[in-house]
Amino acid sequence: MTAALAYQGKLIASFPMGKHFQVGFYHWENQADGSRVRWMGQRAAATLPEGPGELILELRAPLPDIEQRPQRVRIRLDRRTYGLTLADREWKRLALPLAAQGTRRHLISLETADTFNPARSFGSQDSRNLGIQLKDFELQTAGDFR
Repeated sequence: MTAALAYQGKLIASFPMGKHFQVGFYHWENQADGSRVRWMGQRAAATLPEGPGELILELRAPLPDIEQRPQRVRIRLDRRTYGLTLADREWKRLALPLAAQGTRRHLISLETADTFNPARSFGSQDSRNLGIQLKDFELQTAGDFR
């Protein structure tokens, strides 16, 4: 799994990407409280604006049996790798450092250990393979900290 993720990151980094490159995410879904969230499959990646600061990442795994079978998530942000285990349906808020890279954009990739398919499990019309749910990426630059 680690070798595959490293190779995927190398492939992604070897191709020119637009400012808003994203892959592996499903469409945004509006929530009852007015916020929006989206699911990702087993793997997803995105570019983020250049510059130092922090990436605020909010994610959760509202999957069946999550308490018995926690979801493992690997996050790779530029050259750093983070591991996280989600064992309930609650939102988790992470603050990950963004180092200055000159004019290079940041690259984030996420990978989950498992996915859930509602159509296969419940006969639902939803045939997506669901890994985790995320809110929009929030970037805080060095000037935002007080």
